[in-house]
Amino acid sequence: MIESPHQVYIPHTDLASFVFSSGTPSSRDSPQYCDSACPSQCFSLFQAEVWVKQFAKGLPGLRLAADDKILLFSENCLLFPVFLWGVLAAGCVLTAVSRSASIRNSDAKVLFVGQKRLPTALEAAKQAGIDQRNVYLFCDSDETVDGLALQAAPWNKIWKSTEEGQSWSWKKIDTLKEARETTAIINYSSG
Repeated sequence: MIESPHQVYIPHTDLASFVFSSGTPSSRDSPQYCDSACPSQCFSLFQAEVWVKQFAKGLPGLRLAADDKILLFSENCLLFPVFLWGVLAAGCVLTAVSRSASIRNSDAKVLFVGQKRLPTALEAAKQAGIDQRNVYLFCDSDETVDGLALQAAPWNKIWKSTEEGQSWSWKKIDTLKEARETTAIINYSSG
């Protein structure tokens, strides 16, 4: 076995705390996440934190508890980091699947799905015994939604107001034991 001569400090913390405390106030306020096809569509870490809190605070309204699985079945989306960090900040577990993976095996309570994947997701949810009301459309805020996509509520419908989000904070992890015992993501695919 070959060991690196370099040591990297990995703090005993949760991902949201790590991400939103990184950089400087100036860098957190600068656009960092951009759509390469449309660079004017971008957001900063500061904006992301506000959105993460709004989304994460809304998740318990779906009768989700800590460690409940949330499944994402979607094409690429600029707001994926917001989605990921929000799921984790709410204390839930993100699971993502490919087309061939089984939703039933994921133990997911709620599905978030990209518009192009919606017909497949609705059928899979039905077969897995997941109520259609627990299927949400995951899309960018300016994405044009076609008629079929209206079968699922947009994910931002569960977000709480900016004021509610700003007054909310996630449960912090600050011990090695907690960090080791907390599941963040269960991937069923490499994508």
